[in-house]
Amino acid sequence: MRIKQGRFITIAVLIMIMLPVLDSYALQIISGARHTPEQTGEGTFLGTWFYVDRDQRFALFFKEEAGKIKAKIMWYVNSEESFETDWDGKCAYMFRGYEGNVSLQISNPGNKELLEGKWLWQYRFVSSERIESGTFKMYRFEKGFKLAWIMPDWARVVKAGDKEKGLKLDQMHILRKASNRIISWEEIPFD
Repeated sequence: MRIKQGRFITIAVLIMIMLPVLDSYALQIISGARHTPEQTGEGTFLGTWFYVDRDQRFALFFKEEAGKIKAKIMWYVNSEESFETDWDGKCAYMFRGYEGNVSLQISNPGNKELLEGKWLWQYRFVSSERIESGTFKMYRFEKGFKLAWIMPDWARVVKAGDKEKGLKLDQMHILRKASNRIISWEEIPFD
């Protein structure tokens, strides 16, 4: 199929007009490369952070006890599956009559600039199981108003009988700061 010369010129002109408008972040998205935000020492982890997309909402809460940062997470997926961990980052919950377990463990709670740890989310059905896991690092950027939660080795495995399917990604969530305080779910500006 041949592209008409007029249509090709129109597309080329649009690209030339739009290219300077796109910042480096947008260009990295288009090219398939991931932009990793630059860490800042500004701000604090303490308080409430949130993330929202069309399928899920979650909030991370941080507080300090005896010089160490503690975290808990509240997660809602399509208003069906939800959980809230304790301040040790752990919880067991029920979804459709089956048990799920979550663990958000910070391995360096004394570090006020970069948190590292492990993530584990298991859910067992009748004859199958879903396991989501990975190591993570979290840090602040954009003057301390945003938080990068990066899991370079995130994996999800679904086991059903003797069959197993998996997915591995270099995953990153960008959270926004809702408050320097621990606030209720209803106060978080998801919309």
